[in-house]
Amino acid sequence: MECLKALTELQQMGETLHIPFLEHFFRNFDPQTSKALAISMSHFGVRHLESADYRSAYHQLCDWFYGWNVTDAAEIVDIGGMRSSPKLRRIPREIDISLDVEKQECARISQTFETLFSVSRRGLNRMYIEIDEKIPVLGMGTLAKAKSRVGHSGQGGREAGSDEGLHRFDDKESVWADAAGMVAVEAAITTQVPGLPVLPSGTGLSPSPSMAVENHLQLTSHDDSASFQDDKRHTRLGRVASIQTRSQVRVRDSTKTKGPSVSTRSKKKGDFDRNEISALNSEGNVLVQPQAMNNSTSYHGGETAIQLASPSELEPNLRDVDNASVASSSSSLDESEQVDPGKRNEDSSNDSGDGETEDVDGKQNPPSADGAITGPMAAVLRAVMKDDMDETLRNLRSDIEVVYSDIDRSVDYTLICVGNILVVLAIAELLKDETTFRSYVGHAVEISTAFVSNTLKTTWDLLRREVPRESLTLADLREPLLLRSVVRKVAELRTPQATAEVPNPKLYKIPIRKIHRKVQLLHTLLTSVDVHLLPRFVLAHKNDCKAAAASRYGSSLWLTGGYDGVVRIHDLTARTTLAQYVGHKSVITDVHFARDDSHVVSCSFDRSIKIWNSQTAVCERTLQGHTDSVTSCDVSPDGRFIATGSLDCTVKLWDYNTGECLCTVKKHTRWIKVVRFTPDGRYFASAGLDRRVFFWDVKLMANTQGNVTQSRVIDAHGDYVLDLAMAKPSYVVTCSRDMTIKVFDYVTGQELHTNSLAPSWACTVAFSPDGEFFVTGSFDNNLVIFRTKTGERVRSFRVFNLGVSVVRFAKGMGSLVCGTGEGYLQEIPL
Repeated sequence: MECLKALTELQQMGETLHIPFLEHFFRNFDPQTSKALAISMSHFGVRHLESADYRSAYHQLCDWFYGWNVTDAAEIVDIGGMRSSPKLRRIPREIDISLDVEKQECARISQTFETLFSVSRRGLNRMYIEIDEKIPVLGMGTLAKAKSRVGHSGQGGREAGSDEGLHRFDDKESVWADAAGMVAVEAAITTQVPGLPVLPSGTGLSPSPSMAVENHLQLTSHDDSASFQDDKRHTRLGRVASIQTRSQVRVRDSTKTKGPSVSTRSKKKGDFDRNEISALNSEGNVLVQPQAMNNSTSYHGGETAIQLASPSELEPNLRDVDNASVASSSSSLDESEQVDPGKRNEDSSNDSGDGETEDVDGKQNPPSADGAITGPMAAVLRAVMKDDMDETLRNLRSDIEVVYSDIDRSVDYTLICVGNILVVLAIAELLKDETTFRSYVGHAVEISTAFVSNTLKTTWDLLRREVPRESLTLADLREPLLLRSVVRKVAELRTPQATAEVPNPKLYKIPIRKIHRKVQLLHTLLTSVDVHLLPRFVLAHKNDCKAAAASRYGSSLWLTGGYDGVVRIHDLTARTTLAQYVGHKSVITDVHFARDDSHVVSCSFDRSIKIWNSQTAVCERTLQGHTDSVTSCDVSPDGRFIATGSLDCTVKLWDYNTGECLCTVKKHTRWIKVVRFTPDGRYFASAGLDRRVFFWDVKLMANTQGNVTQSRVIDAHGDYVLDLAMAKPSYVVTCSRDMTIKVFDYVTGQELHTNSLAPSWACTVAFSPDGEFFVTGSFDNNLVIFRTKTGERVRSFRVFNLGVSVVRFAKGMGSLVCGTGEGYLQEIPL
């Protein structure tokens, strides 16, 4: 826990030494009052890692920062005549970082924490590997047994980060039997498999002396060399293959049959009659099925041959137990259970040939219409199968719990790594070591990426095994409160039901019950390096959130359009949807507020532009004229005109009040991606896949019916122009698939500067309200803020989603808001 305790020292270092990196981070995070930090430390699962190395590194940091100074506020309290020892609190000493001795000590501390980071990261990677090894064997019961063996052997302290694997077991034969049995059970309960898998060669049905004494009927091996001689090796496969009458019902050879369907003669070991092969029908009855044995699964022995039917037929239905039936097949019994030969002959001579049989009580049971013969045997089979499936569920849950423990420890490993990174970054900025700082920011991004692709992904997969899939969404992993509710639901499913003895059972404690707090703390720590695991969001659309626009009346009010064809207004603070506008028949490509937010303008792939009343959600006007999908639209600053671009390679200027198309121009040779008005409203620009940016004079287009010549053309990109934005006084920024961002002066046409985003490219760009900065968003989840005048890269954000579709500055520049590929509208604080 020393890596988490160091957060308190880092907070004081930021205040005392004025480290901008730490001051910015601890402005919104207080280690003294953080509930997530306190709970994470109290539920820390890898305490063995807090060895002398970690403790000595922590004390090395404290000794350098505090020295041996203590506060003068130490008090000696007199309680009941006994003077207590003073509780001393260390205070920071005065540090002159310009001195060489201080720099050398900082470098030694940094090197220590860099080494600890490497060690903990190797442990984290080994943990990921072991979790991946355990996932394929979930449900076999081997994980929980292996953990139990390790605990009983006195090695309970071994963690997953060690080099010892999970496959080193003491009893290899038992492990083999468990695995083989579980494969058979899982295959039997899988609907794609027509029945239980064939047993190993030589497996059949033969009597066991010990079970004959207990009046049980069991299926065992034909071949003595291949039989299970040791009772410990009777695994779940044996439980499925062995049908034991747990109610101690004796299955006597009192079956009476007429006709050749069932033979009552004694057979030698290994013999079988195809007429004796039987299976359970969908009602749980045993059917006589004379068929070949080539592709069927059967168990033979003595006079009985039982073929298990498909899993759907084997599924227990307790309401039909009274209607269960038994096959007309007799059992090979031990000498202690042999019927008197005279009685056997008498029974054989009294056969009436009507196909009826007797059950264990001697009652006549005529066959049903579908060939099933009633009796108690089917109920026994059904009870055994139900017990096997219950045990399968228990094994699955116990194995999942083992992986849950590993997941919880992997989160702790990740917290250790990030804690070490924060210390290194603080010292690197204190020493103005930009190389180390950038390197460990990159390490933080790698750690966060691995956390999402391993820990969160595995958690999602395991929760989907226990919680109904329709009640679990990706949003449950992106919000700590939702994640907590899902984990609680899993705990409730595992909690025993209330009984008379225990009317209020305690909620089952699963290892990841506090994972939401640890993930919340991890997100908070990673925000220090502008990595956002769980940003605040609202589910804006079912699919891609394609367009977004900010309201002038509040930084939390946002207008969005998405692939679901619906326009919505959201409150990000309250995380609710305030209004929605339904009328488009396809993807919404662009949205804008108009005329003091009293109206909304939207365009769509359905070739239309709609003007909505934002208060009544009524479509007041629909503009039609494009012959292909409308990809972009914009409203002039004075609210008089609407400009649109389309896949038909034309741009149109519309009168806002009348809906009349004032001018149509076709200068682009390929699809148009974006159109935008300049801040003064005199021009608007259009750009697309032909790599060029055209500027059009609005006044000239509004008063000219024929062809209009563009005012300016910018042809500077080497690939598609995907988006552009305008800002005062005359800035235009463009992003292209050539992986560059270019800023121009649209009045003079001069290129001011170029920035490269290689190996990625931006698909969306926007200016800040004052035009001093602009931000780009890309499909690789990166947001980058640049300074407009110089092109300097100010900040880079890593946001975890399925790709950024649109990004905008919030009013007041307190945050960024981006629409994502999964339909979220996320808020990134600045």
